[in-house]
Amino acid sequence: MDKERVFFRALKGLSWLTQLGFSLVCPPLLCVFVAMKLQQNFEIGNWIIIVAVVVGILSAACTFISFARQMLSDAMSADKSKEGDNNET
Repeated sequence: MDKERVFFRALKGLSWLTQLGFSLVCPPLLCVFVAMKLQQNFEIGNWIIIVAVVVGILSAACTFISFARQMLSDAMSADKSKEGDNNET
């Protein structure tokens, strides 16, 4: 039973890591893609690419901060539940 719990915990961690990777990579890429399309269609200068990169990086940073807060919250709640389990025995 304990091996299953460890296995599922590892799978959960792997899924969180994959989600974090996609969440950090997609915003900058999408922003640059949209900026390139705007630049091609409306003949906007190169400054739009720089703005898109900055917006994409800021979006990725906000995603990382949100992810870190969630993981810390989950870790603290898991620690509290373990302490409660140890006190009962």
